[in-house]
Amino acid sequence: EDARQVLDKAIASLLASGQQINTNLRSIPGPETYSEGKRMAFYRNVAIRNYLISKGVAKGDIESKVLGHDKRDPNDPDGRVVIELLRTAP
Repeated sequence: EDARQVLDKAIASLLASGQQINTNLRSIPGPETYSEGKRMAFYRNVAIRNYLISKGVAKGDIESKVLGHDKRDPNDPDGRVVIELLRTAP
C-alpha cells in the first residue's frame, strides 16, 4: 500500500464512525535553499490540505504549519509533510 491508500482508509474509517477529524499538517523543507525550501514545503502542505478537504475533512479542522530548516533531518534528502489525524467525539 502506498501512503495515499493508507491515508484514504484512515479518513474513511474515522468519517464512517461519525467522529470529527482534527488534523495537524507539519511541512518540513527539503535540502533546497532556505527560501526555496520554505516555498516548496508550503506547496506540499497546501496540496495535502486540499486532498484532505476533497476526502471530507472539514477545512476548519485542519491546522497547517511550515517548519523551518532547523527541523529538517540532515539524513533525509527530501522534504515531507507529517500528517497527524486526531479523533474527537462526534
